[in-house]
Amino acid sequence: MRCAGIRPSPTVSPVVACDGSRARERFGFVPATDFSVGLKSTLDWYLANRAAAEARAV
Repeated sequence: MRCAGIRPSPTVSPVVACDGSRARERFGFVPATDFSVGLKSTLDWYLANRAAAEARAV
Protein backbone atom coordinates (compact mmCIF):
# COMPACT_ATOMS: atom_id res chain seq x y z
CA MET A 1 0.00 0.00 0.00
CA ARG A 2 1.36 3.38 -0.93
CA CYS A 3 0.63 6.21 1.46
CA ALA A 4 1.57 9.79 0.84
CA GLY A 5 1.52 12.33 3.61
CA ILE A 6 0.80 15.87 2.56
CA ARG A 7 1.17 18.82 4.95
CA PRO A 8 -0.15 21.97 3.25
CA SER A 9 0.76 24.33 6.10
CA PRO A 10 1.95 24.18 9.74
CA THR A 11 -1.55 24.90 11.06
CA VAL A 12 -3.32 22.12 9.15
CA SER A 13 -3.33 18.43 10.12
CA PRO A 14 -1.55 16.16 7.66
CA VAL A 15 -3.63 14.45 5.00
CA VAL A 16 -2.83 10.84 4.20
CA ALA A 17 -3.97 9.20 0.99
CA CYS A 18 -3.48 5.45 0.51
CA ASP A 19 -3.56 3.48 -2.70
CA GLY A 20 -3.91 -0.32 -2.46
CA SER A 21 -3.01 -0.96 -6.10
CA ARG A 22 0.44 -2.33 -5.23
CA ALA A 23 -1.07 -5.02 -2.97
CA ARG A 24 -3.53 -5.90 -5.74
CA GLU A 25 -0.78 -6.02 -8.40
CA ARG A 26 1.76 -8.00 -6.37
CA PHE A 27 -0.43 -10.30 -4.29
CA GLY A 28 -3.85 -10.26 -5.93
CA PHE A 29 -5.27 -8.73 -2.76
CA VAL A 30 -8.86 -7.57 -2.99
CA PRO A 31 -10.43 -6.26 0.24
CA ALA A 32 -13.37 -8.33 1.48
CA THR A 33 -14.80 -5.32 3.31
CA ASP A 34 -15.72 -1.96 1.79
CA PHE A 35 -13.64 0.88 3.27
CA SER A 36 -16.61 2.76 4.76
CA VAL A 37 -18.04 -0.44 6.31
CA GLY A 38 -14.63 -1.37 7.75
CA LEU A 39 -14.10 2.12 9.14
CA LYS A 40 -17.54 2.09 10.79
CA SER A 41 -16.87 -1.38 12.27
CA THR A 42 -13.52 -0.20 13.62
CA LEU A 43 -15.04 2.91 15.21
CA ASP A 44 -17.93 0.91 16.67
CA TRP A 45 -15.46 -1.58 18.20
CA TYR A 46 -13.25 1.19 19.55
CA LEU A 47 -16.15 3.03 21.17
CA ALA A 48 -17.44 -0.20 22.73
CA ASN A 49 -13.94 -1.11 23.99
CA ARG A 50 -12.42 2.31 24.54
CA ALA A 51 -11.23 1.82 28.12
CA ALA A 52 -9.46 -1.47 27.30
CA ALA A 53 -7.98 -0.07 24.07
CA GLU A 54 -6.60 3.01 25.84
CA ALA A 55 -5.23 0.94 28.75
CA ARG A 56 -3.22 -1.18 26.27
CA ALA A 57 -1.87 1.94 24.54
CA VAL A 58 -0.05 3.11 27.67
